[in-house]
Amino acid sequence: MQANISSGFAQDCSGVNEYPNWTAKNCPNCENDHANAGDEMVYQDQLYRANWYTSTVPGSDSSWTLVGACDGAPNPQPEPEPQPEPEPQPEPEPQPEPEPQPEPEPNPLPSGTIQIEENAPGFCDIDGSIDSNHQGYMGTGFANSDNVDGAGMTWGVIGDSGRYTFTWRFANGSTGNRTAALAINGSGVGTIDFDGTGGWTSWATVSTEVNLNGGAMLVRLQANQGSGLPNVDYVQVTGPGVAVSSSCNDPSPEPNPVPEPNPVPEPNPVPEPNPVPEPNPTPSDVASLSRAMGIAWNLGNSLEAMGPGNEEAWGNPRVTQALISRIAGLGFKTIRIPVAWSAFSNASNFTIDTAWLQRVEEVVNYALNEDLYVIMNEHWDGGWLNRPFYNQQQALNNRLGTMWRQIATHFRDYDHRLVFAGTNEVLNEGDYGTPTQEMVDVQNSFNQTFVTVVRETGGKNADRYLVVQGFNTNIDHTINFAKIPTDSARGRLFMEVHFYDPYNFTLNASGGTLEWPSSSETWANESWMDGQMARMKSNFIDRGIGVILGEYGVIARVGVPSSYEESRIRWNRYLTEAAVRNGVVPVYWDNGVTAASNNGLGLIDRRSLQVIYPDIVDALINAERVR
Repeated sequence: MQANISSGFAQDCSGVNEYPNWTAKNCPNCENDHANAGDEMVYQDQLYRANWYTSTVPGSDSSWTLVGACDGAPNPQPEPEPQPEPEPQPEPEPQPEPEPQPEPEPNPLPSGTIQIEENAPGFCDIDGSIDSNHQGYMGTGFANSDNVDGAGMTWGVIGDSGRYTFTWRFANGSTGNRTAALAINGSGVGTIDFDGTGGWTSWATVSTEVNLNGGAMLVRLQANQGSGLPNVDYVQVTGPGVAVSSSCNDPSPEPNPVPEPNPVPEPNPVPEPNPVPEPNPTPSDVASLSRAMGIAWNLGNSLEAMGPGNEEAWGNPRVTQALISRIAGLGFKTIRIPVAWSAFSNASNFTIDTAWLQRVEEVVNYALNEDLYVIMNEHWDGGWLNRPFYNQQQALNNRLGTMWRQIATHFRDYDHRLVFAGTNEVLNEGDYGTPTQEMVDVQNSFNQTFVTVVRETGGKNADRYLVVQGFNTNIDHTINFAKIPTDSARGRLFMEVHFYDPYNFTLNASGGTLEWPSSSETWANESWMDGQMARMKSNFIDRGIGVILGEYGVIARVGVPSSYEESRIRWNRYLTEAAVRNGVVPVYWDNGVTAASNNGLGLIDRRSLQVIYPDIVDALINAERVR
């Protein structure tokens, strides 16, 4: 499989490592031996960008995106690079200051076309900031929206009735495209698809044509996904009598005083549609977030560890920013953080220690620092919820509500990249059979308590995305028995399930199933995976409820044929792709165990930060290609 192609424009390769001079290493004392997601390298005078952790030759497979051919001053000629003078002459575009490339701005503009840049007349507002940390922009910088669904930016123009062309210059360094709703005076007129450009310093343009009544027009782009909009350098508008509006708030400019009073009341409410998708979202909101969350990873056996010292009680080291940054560098977009709260709570009134809340918050911030989405839950926690009986129901709901009220209040000002998950694998302890109606009723009540309490805490929790679970996260039980909680926010719920079929291959260290697809347990082969993911789609996703595949994986084993590891890779690849094809968010279960043993699900050594199972990492991250 060949590399993706981003742009045909000449690229400034100054200072970029040339293969095989790698950009990253697996541990502080190791030699550089790979590239992380987003790293750029030069090979044969071509500039490539890594899509995820890779050690292959740039351009040899889909782990690389071809950004473009290097310009006239590539790495092999370092002499001109330190000189500031030669750069503007052979290739003005790479210069950090936009002045060397004035001609693309005024010269190409024909009659009837205007160009609006950030902080210039006609640029009205942005849900975000004006930045200048990525080169290649024109003017003083670019508009960078917040990474939230519904974030947008607005421009003000005036003109006559007729056909208009809107052209945006943008950079999208994400691995996938980003879409935006285009509205004129509050009325939707289309959707703009911003393809990935291969990096935040690679710029492209996209255009659309719209028939408009003219007059005063507020032009707004609004993100359709949780990652926000691409970075926007400018917008060009071509149309009859088009001009920059003198005021973003003036509903009746001079050029068209007669027709405009009718549509003009719309410009004032234009900012209001921005928050609408969040408090009153449609089912597509949760679907957009699912796409943005990409492939996810579990920080297993750390913050939910029970025992002396807790965080390190089950053998994993204390969580660090370096670990989370490493995970982000591999290409994961979301991290699930299992948490046990009881060990740090008062046993009589369930008050959580402030120090523990702050430590959990610190780890959450590690992930947000890397712009990851975070799923934070109440995990096994000693199994205190695993008594789903009517005579325990009130007491357990009271304890669950008390706990989540504290957690939600502490985190209520965090943005929507933080997702709460109420419980984990609730069942009658030790009973893996079909639940009774009593057990189902009580477990469903836990979900309702969680949602109600979180919403009551207000702030951003009023419409935060929340995750509830089916009984024991079993897919069949979830489809048969789960009751969707009543929620004051629409379109903000996920249902979570887990997948470990067939058990004799995935988790049973003495199981006789050593290959997959299996010749002995054929029921759990590809068609089973496809069917289970499709059932979650039809029963939940198609009805506006997102789906999280919160845990899955196959243990490493000793004393088994080498083909076992190949089957382990195949199983993880196929299930992850099946989840992605059906709109399910896949979250690999990593318990941190990478040493030779019969219960290891770890992919990365959390001390050295070395990837131990790169083929499984590649199988997971590459599953995005089927989306």
